[in-house]
Parts: sequence; structure tokens; C-alpha cells
Amino acid sequence: MARLEPLAAPQAALQDDPIYSLCDHAVGEGDPLSNEEIDEVIYG
Repeated sequence: MARLEPLAAPQAALQDDPIYSLCDHAVGEGDPLSNEEIDEVIYG
């Protein structure tokens, strides 16, 4: 069992957060990426 609690001072994601550019790397063919591969695309 786990309990999630909000942070004391929540922060919104910045507009230039790399996660928002993931769709720019998408193609309609090939195998899905692993979490590690997605991290490499986003964060380098």
C-alpha cells in the first residue's frame, strides 16, 4: 500500500520542458520505444 501526498509548493511544468517535444520525434512506423530510449530522445 502506498499513499501519495501533494508537495507543499506544487510547480507547473515549464513551457519549454523537453517532455512536450516528444511528439516532434514520433514516426508512424517501427517498434515502440522503451522508457530508457524515450529518456535518451528527450534528455539526450
